[in-house]
Amino acid sequence: MADRHLCARHWGVARDIGQRGASEQLLHGEPHPGNLMRTKDGLLFVDLETCCRGPVEFDVAHAPEEVGEQYPELDQDLLRDCRILVLAMITAWRWDRRDQLPDGRSLGIEWLNQLRVASRPSRGLAAARPARAAGHSRDPGQSRGRDPDGEQRARPLEL
Repeated sequence: MADRHLCARHWGVARDIGQRGASEQLLHGEPHPGNLMRTKDGLLFVDLETCCRGPVEFDVAHAPEEVGEQYPELDQDLLRDCRILVLAMITAWRWDRRDQLPDGRSLGIEWLNQLRVASRPSRGLAAARPARAAGHSRDPGQSRGRDPDGEQRARPLEL
């Protein structure tokens, strides 16, 4: 029951984001490195099934925190809330029986624990994020490929 309340609280974040009146634009909806394809003309986004309208902070929320720091004009409070919403969404996807993400269930458990920490008063998503080892991405929302040594990592597609 506690997780049901936790999820309801985070879906309330989606409503709050929509009611802020932030400028909206067309968004990819899931712009992580696994949804990039390298072509002779440069990088292209693929997997457009999650396109939507909303504040640009929602797309930036899929990227590592360092990316958001490159855009000081972003509403940082809105970006924080979008990061929590993205984490709630991708955590819920890990319980879909058709989910094929390697280690999806264990990532779902890890991310659910991060949501629990992020939902504590005076805590945020940054406090919930585990440290990242070099070359090993555990950032929510990033696609996982395999390094030659078997480690998982985020990577764009290449043609």
